Amino acid sequence: MRAIDNGRMIVTLTVGELRSIIREEVQRAYEAWQREQPERALVWVGPEEIQKRFGISRGTVHNWIRNEGCPHDMRGKILRFQISAVEAWFAAGRARKP
Repeated sequence: MRAIDNGRMIVTLTVGELRSIIREEVQRAYEAWQREQPERALVWVGPEEIQKRFGISRGTVHNWIRNEGCPHDMRGKILRFQISAVEAWFAAGRARKP
């Protein structure tokens, strides 16, 4: 439904439609950002950098991995994160902050 009120357009959307629009816009912005900074997309960091970047505890980092599907790579006992993948995952609203 669309209506005009004092020169403004009012649009009614379902929650699903709004989520879809937001998801598309986040993806579009992320892809544009990646094109501008391709070298950043390949940067891998440890859990300490993820803690600092998102302002979370070590336990929350591990909770994101175990329960929420945070993208990561585990080589033996070494835990690494690709910055661009974690930022996209977070921006898509898949993470819950404590």
